[in-house]
Amino acid sequence: MNESVKQSKPVVSSWNRRSHGGVKDSPVRLLLAKNILRPQIKFKDKIDNSNSPFVPIIKYKPNAIKKLQIYTPSSPQPEDLSIPTAIADFVHQQRMISNTTTNRICHPYQHELEVFEPPENQLKEAKEELYKGLEETPYTYVETVEQLEELCQKLSSVTEFAVDLEHHSYRSFQGFVCLMQISTRDHDYLVDTLELRSDLSILNESFTNPKILKVLHGADMDIGWLQRDFGLYIVNMFDTGQASRVLNYERFSLSYLLKKFCGVTANKQYQLADWRIRPLPAEMIQYAIEDTHYLLYIYDRLRNELIKSGNAQNNLLMSVYQRSKAVCLKKYEKPLFTKESYLNLYKKQRRPLNPQQLQVFQALYEWRDTIARQEDESYGYVLPNHMLFNLTESLPREPTGVLACCNPVPTLLKQYANEVHQIIQDAKERSVTVTEENISSTEATPMETSSRSPVVARLDVKETRSKSIERASQYASQVSTTPRPVKAYIPTGPQVKTMKPSISIFDYPQKAGPHNEGLEKAKEIMAGFVNPFKVVLPDLEAADVGNKNRTEQSKASIDKINENWKKVSSGVLEETSSSTQGTKIVNNDSDHEDSTPLRQKIEGKKKRKRKKKNETQEGDIPSTPIEKKIKSEDVDEEDDDDRNPSYEAITKVGKEFVPFDYNPTEYSKLEGNQEQSKEDVFNPYDQSKRQKKVNGPRSKVHMKAGQRSMTYSKNREIQKKQQWPRR
Repeated sequence: MNESVKQSKPVVSSWNRRSHGGVKDSPVRLLLAKNILRPQIKFKDKIDNSNSPFVPIIKYKPNAIKKLQIYTPSSPQPEDLSIPTAIADFVHQQRMISNTTTNRICHPYQHELEVFEPPENQLKEAKEELYKGLEETPYTYVETVEQLEELCQKLSSVTEFAVDLEHHSYRSFQGFVCLMQISTRDHDYLVDTLELRSDLSILNESFTNPKILKVLHGADMDIGWLQRDFGLYIVNMFDTGQASRVLNYERFSLSYLLKKFCGVTANKQYQLADWRIRPLPAEMIQYAIEDTHYLLYIYDRLRNELIKSGNAQNNLLMSVYQRSKAVCLKKYEKPLFTKESYLNLYKKQRRPLNPQQLQVFQALYEWRDTIARQEDESYGYVLPNHMLFNLTESLPREPTGVLACCNPVPTLLKQYANEVHQIIQDAKERSVTVTEENISSTEATPMETSSRSPVVARLDVKETRSKSIERASQYASQVSTTPRPVKAYIPTGPQVKTMKPSISIFDYPQKAGPHNEGLEKAKEIMAGFVNPFKVVLPDLEAADVGNKNRTEQSKASIDKINENWKKVSSGVLEETSSSTQGTKIVNNDSDHEDSTPLRQKIEGKKKRKRKKKNETQEGDIPSTPIEKKIKSEDVDEEDDDDRNPSYEAITKVGKEFVPFDYNPTEYSKLEGNQEQSKEDVFNPYDQSKRQKKVNGPRSKVHMKAGQRSMTYSKNREIQKKQQWPRR
């Protein structure tokens, strides 16, 4: 049943966050006082920030069934700030492992809470007593001992009252309560806990009375704060937050309950206000009173609803009391520093750090914890988490670099900048020595770890108490708080020969003459120049090769080449003439097996049409179709020979080399941005009509399957989807 309440961490959240309904809450107003006097200075009992477990400060136990056991240590606490961390860590672990009752601190009211049963009047449905308005209800600001005694007498005479606390944790290591709100059915009280910190233990008379009901909302942290600061404990509590969970409400916050039962919209503008301010402004006083003024009426509504929704044994209401009892049994525990405390923050942030950076992170985390305990400041005030990681990742080499990594620079970091720089350098040096020791140990005994069985390795981990104490003392002597001078790193091991590599891939080639950029650009331009006549003229490779050779060779060499061609051509022409005649005969015999592509056939037809037009204009019409065919083939061959001259045409006997005439060249095609003629524009409808008039079929019946249009009609002018007849 026993649980512990750990230190409350500073809440870092957006001030204008969205609510569950999607509507923005009112902006939070952050009130801070400049040059405020620290309240810890006025405390009569000094705050204990040592790295030791929390000891209850209660000295008198009212309403006791079992006598109070006062914890009196026989020896001084070893976990003082002056004791090294390793020894304190070891002693703390031994105390937690031990099961003896002398080493474990019990809850002072553990027995009273375990035997507690709620009274019968709290288990019956009762009439709901409506609250009064804030203006109609008087309130008292308690700041003296006389007023506190009157309040104690008033609370002892009532059957129920509501309690709430206002806490501050930014300028304190553990935090402290600044204000306590107590409300009865007809009166509200604000207790200044900063002035009456050491005198509030008298409220245990009413707080631990099992006949008086205490109503709180979300008391998980309030129970621990009351134990730590005032030694107050609660018996017979009803937590409205636990009741809302049992009833499965949409939300469990106090603002939701105020809106649901009282129709009041909670004002959360002063949620993050600095409650150390004295005197308190009127707005903050009203905000504090609202937290407890409506709480008793909310309790009435929740109690009746739990009774109605439960069974004959009031299972739901008893469940709320059991949960509230479990909250009251929690014990406060101070935040303790161990050698593995830094791993909790490292795992939460999930930032990749190398071994050297991790060593520095551990050292800085330990320094921050030590300074926070000494100065009684929070971690966020000494060195926030994001700045801690910035220093770890950057590893500054100078004290000025430590300040450059933080913006704005924390006050205590500016004060201890040189010490932080020295800690970083020592941690870096320590990481180098650790890696060297690991390397040397692996080289000395490479097979030792692999040969050992897991059972033996597990037994080696369990060391005796004496050995662990010796190791802790040795580690403490090594990890000293005094700064050590930075030593120069001297490499050890065999000497390694180093040679400078020769890399010549990026070197410029050495030239004989001077380097001139203009000449290189001119060469690039000439290499990229293309003759514009190649765009218009046919591709005559033979003629181009002859022209190039003629410019490079002398006239004598050209004459020799022509004579050789004449001699060779006399024997070649005879063979070519006979072969061409044979091919013509074969083609005539195999007309029925024509395998020429369709595109070439269409081009041949167009050529024949052009010849017909030319013949009709000249008046030379062939007499028979056979003559037409022979003549058309001859003309086609002549046209092909003119466009693409063959080797035989070039090497005819008696035909000399004649340079090409550029006079009939169409230079207009060389001009850019020409408008495309209408004849070159492709129009599928015009082309189909023209083909149908000349060579088209007589009707759709005579049309081939591949030429039929399945979606468009023949004389279609407007593009519409074909409407097929219904079946």
